[in-house]
Order: sequence, then structure tokens, then C-alpha cells
Amino acid sequence: IEAAILNEHKGALVLLMLGPTAKVIAYDLYQRVDQIIDLGHIDSEYEWFLMGADHKVKLPAKHTAEYNYDENIEESADAEYLAEIIFDLSES
Repeated sequence: IEAAILNEHKGALVLLMLGPTAKVIAYDLYQRVDQIIDLGHIDSEYEWFLMGADHKVKLPAKHTAEYNYDENIEESADAEYLAEIIFDLSES
């Protein structure tokens, strides 16, 4: 993961959302990458905010530690989201 970040970041802001792994990677790379931030679970929190959720609910196409329900998680088919993926480690 660290090698992919170093090869692909090209001076861009690097956002990490990898659970406990993100803290280690951010620490390892903070002097070698211009901007690197561990966002934690902010993406899930933002989705719940947009939904107006008053408690944690299952999010489509996403595992969340707060709502630990891993059955039937489908990959996103959102073309805009998929176009923003710079490097897919699942294909390595």
C-alpha cells in the first residue's frame, strides 16, 4: 500500500480510510508525501448526516465498524465514484 501511494500520489493530497492501518501508513509516509490524512470513519458519518439518520444504519456498498453487518455488501456501480479510483490494490 505504501509503495502504491508513493508511486501514484504525484503531489496530491492522500486520504486514508483503512482502519488502524491508516495511522501506521500516515506515520510512515508523512515526511515523504506532501499531504496525508487519516480520515477514519468520516465518510460513513457524512453519509449518515446526509441521510438524516439518528442512529447508525447499514450503508449500501460499504462495511462500517459502527454497523457491523457484512452480509450482501455489493460493489458500487456509481460511474463517477469508480472513475475517481486511482489505483486498485485488489488487482495487484
